Amino acid sequence: MKEQHKETPSSSKKRRVARVPPKRGQIKVRIFQSLVKRVKELASMASAKQSRRRSCCYGCSSK
Repeated sequence: MKEQHKETPSSSKKRRVARVPPKRGQIKVRIFQSLVKRVKELASMASAKQSRRRSCCYGCSSK
């Protein structure tokens, strides 16, 4: 049995657009920006956690 390849109407209408590669260094810039963003998020979460601990213990007598 031979299988026939049929093109669907939607696949024949779609044209692939050629993408131009990013300019030199843009990938590194994006990686560095996402890294900095993540470090900021982690630092803010850690400082929020510390501030909650400190505010709780001021009113408590743990001695």
